[in-house]
Amino acid sequence: MAQLKKKLKDTLFMLAESAEGGPGVKLYIEMLGRIHKRLNVQRRHFTIWEEALLEAVKTYDDEFDDKVLAAWLDVIDNVIERMFAALDEARMIAS
Repeated sequence: MAQLKKKLKDTLFMLAESAEGGPGVKLYIEMLGRIHKRLNVQRRHFTIWEEALLEAVKTYDDEFDDKVLAAWLDVIDNVIERMFAALDEARMIAS
């Protein structure tokens, strides 16, 4: 459980860094894309993960509203798209 909590904390930090345009985030997201590809994680799995994460935010964030939801969706969807785009680019270069 401790390892899962750390992974969640790292993921939330990465999402925040992505939203702020932190240095090195693009490379980190690309690396995550490669890891998830190797594990055969598909887009539909991210949809399930996103729904669970947003349900947790809704439950524990007293300031949760439509604006907060929209911000989370924007950041999460952007990261997921970047992960898959990096994989698609790598595939195109390799072929």
